[in-house]
Amino acid sequence: MVGRERHKPYERPPLSKAVLVAAEEPRLDVLPQEVWALGDIDLLNGSDAVDLDVSKRQIRLASGQVLAYDMCLLATGGEPNALASAPAGHPHVHYMRTLEDARRLRV
Repeated sequence: MVGRERHKPYERPPLSKAVLVAAEEPRLDVLPQEVWALGDIDLLNGSDAVDLDVSKRQIRLASGQVLAYDMCLLATGGEPNALASAPAGHPHVHYMRTLEDARRLRV
């Protein structure tokens, strides 16, 4: 599993509920590490997939590394919709999508 974020896949709903206000950051993992290992699933966190060659069943990462795959599920993710009246980057406007976003906003 290739993902841009540096973290293992995690539950996003708690970002705005538990992460922002909890005394300690809660565990957000979708699955325990053992499950990934039992399923023979490699996690390549902090990696961008930049090219997909369906005929060769290969994915090229931004690093240049080429990975072969048996099956590919392409999930491109999403970004928050920025309001024209509240642009991202404004010092008083914060959009939250990732664990890093929640950590920056944490009280």
